[in-house]
Amino acid sequence: MSTLIVDYGMGNLRSVQKAFEHLGVPAIISSDPRTIAQAERVVLPGVGAFRDAIEALRQHDLINVLRDHIAADRPFLGICLGLQLLFDRSLEDGEHEGLGIIPGTVQRFQLPPDYKIPHMGWNQVDLCLSPTAASVDQMGHPAAGLTPVQALFAGLDVSGIVTEPTAASGDSPATPGPGHQDVSPQPALKPWFYFVHSYHCVPNDQTWVAATTNYGGPFVSVVGRGNVMATQFHPEKSQASGLRLLKNFVALSSHPVDAPAA
Repeated sequence: MSTLIVDYGMGNLRSVQKAFEHLGVPAIISSDPRTIAQAERVVLPGVGAFRDAIEALRQHDLINVLRDHIAADRPFLGICLGLQLLFDRSLEDGEHEGLGIIPGTVQRFQLPPDYKIPHMGWNQVDLCLSPTAASVDQMGHPAAGLTPVQALFAGLDVSGIVTEPTAASGDSPATPGPGHQDVSPQPALKPWFYFVHSYHCVPNDQTWVAATTNYGGPFVSVVGRGNVMATQFHPEKSQASGLRLLKNFVALSSHPVDAPAA
């Protein structure tokens, strides 16, 4: 089995599946722990409240199977709430325990008065990577020798092949919400992605941070270590940039260059 999207009742599952289908990649949706345990690549999307999400994972008996998949360092991609669930705890509507993969907390934005919550719209991602992260081979695939999180963004940063979002259809809004950065008409060297969130992640270990985004100040928008990666933005809503990222994810093997720290 290649790519599996976890169904725990709180994700825009069909949108994620359609994005993979657009790439010609079969991706099944399942809530069955045995099926998930057999998957080579797992995608954990999510929208909604942290408390409800972690409880839904418990009710579906998915906590251990997700931890086991990550511990085995098989390719894993968390999306939006799927990123936040990786952390020790969230302070959304109380204090709630997460999957405990990444030490740290999920906190509500504390922003200047002219910034609205939620952070909703297009914004740029500042990659904490060397220029080689953009390396692609002659076939347009991630070049050999990249770490998995570098490979995830191959062709997306300094190469400039993906610029600003254009008018979109369906569930990919084309303009930022009020109080958010306007989309520039000039070519960008940083990829644009679509965000919808009121909480952000604060890791204790900064080596997990793969990218940041500015919204009234910098916040963590991508984490990664070994084959475990997660984004605060929605690739499935992010047009060409998002499709490229998902294509790169599918190309990952289960043998990373940078294994997780012990």
